[in-house]
Amino acid sequence: MGSNAFDQMVDGLLALEEKVQCQFQHEAHHLGWLEDDGDSDELAAGTMLDLPVYLAERLKSNGHVDVLTPRYYSAQIRNSLRADAEVVNLREKNEFYFVHGLKVAALTDDDQLTETLSRAFSERYKRMLDTCLTGADVDPSGLTHRLSSTETNLFMIGLAGQRDYQRWKARQAGEITACDVIKQQPKRARLARIANGNRAA
Repeated sequence: MGSNAFDQMVDGLLALEEKVQCQFQHEAHHLGWLEDDGDSDELAAGTMLDLPVYLAERLKSNGHVDVLTPRYYSAQIRNSLRADAEVVNLREKNEFYFVHGLKVAALTDDDQLTETLSRAFSERYKRMLDTCLTGADVDPSGLTHRLSSTETNLFMIGLAGQRDYQRWKARQAGEITACDVIKQQPKRARLARIANGNRAA
């Protein structure tokens, strides 16, 4: 498994630990322990609790809770993302902003949030790509301080690739080696792709 795939998997797992506010739709027996100061064995209908996403998903699927949208996905923040997604500091709002946001959108049946996140990620990705291609020698902290974890991982991989290319172009690196994606493909598949490319040419 490549480092990028592993990082994305870790982000997905950590995002499941992020909490969302849930409201219980009916009395819940034997769940009183979820309240920090709860002495009762039961939770009353209407009780509001912050629960990790993995637990909220299970309770929501069984009709026990409704999930409320966190304030960092509010209409005001969405408007800021639509206006100029590149300048919004997402790390200070939630380290796993996009991964967590898609979970929240699924739990709240909020298609508009999914669309907003997709568009914002696309715009910010273009900025990251441009910086990787034109600013390989700059300090990345000027950009990464406002990126989510997913964005930071992608940006650092892209920046490292551009720096490797610049070193190779300046004859400061050794021979070119296959990338991880190519290495993982069977030899026959690689040869077949090359042969097809030659025929097309």
